[in-house]
Amino acid sequence: MFLGSNISRILQAYDLYEANYSNEIIFTENYIPGEEYLDDNLNYITGAQAAKLLLLDLGVKEEDITFLKDKSANTFDEVVNITNYIENKDYKKVILVTSPYHSRRTSLMFNKSIKKNNLKIETISFPTKYEEFDKTKWYKNRENFNDVISETLKLINFFINEQFKL
Repeated sequence: MFLGSNISRILQAYDLYEANYSNEIIFTENYIPGEEYLDDNLNYITGAQAAKLLLLDLGVKEEDITFLKDKSANTFDEVVNITNYIENKDYKKVILVTSPYHSRRTSLMFNKSIKKNNLKIETISFPTKYEEFDKTKWYKNRENFNDVISETLKLINFFINEQFKL
């Protein structure tokens, strides 16, 4: 099971883990702008490290949590990093936990990457239920409106540009 490291996705991944749909939770380490300027001796917690702490507190076994250390600046990077990770695994299925507005593009990108790399893996998109999103009234909520417009532009970019790079 793969997810980004926001709380709504973490909670959904936990629910699926608890319901025995997955025995491993995998997520990427996101690039944080400015982190390259920090001294190595400074302590700060990344989103992935915070996600891991939350999953441990929820009761997930540490050996069932994997976060990929290759930095991801965006969904494209996440897909590439995840595909590289699973190439040497014996997975039959993966569950993509993401935000409701983000599910279509994530699935398209991931399926394209799997096909290009000749992997025989079924993907299941599972949008989190912990984000307020009504697909019939998204335009009435400012945050949902912004998310859908942004995601639409990113989807156009995927069809014009990114799909050929995967």
